[in-house]
Amino acid sequence: MLLNYPDIPEGLVVVSNIFSILKSSFSTLFYTTLLILMIIAGVKKLKMMN
Repeated sequence: MLLNYPDIPEGLVVVSNIFSILKSSFSTLFYTTLLILMIIAGVKKLKMMN
């Protein structure tokens, strides 16, 4: 849904700020999940070896 801002630049700044915050939080979440999956995979490999 597009909103008609009286002053478009200000609205764009707010939207881009929200997107950058979302992007940074998503990348943090992604890397944390990746790290957890790697740890789980490593633990499973160690259990198989023993």
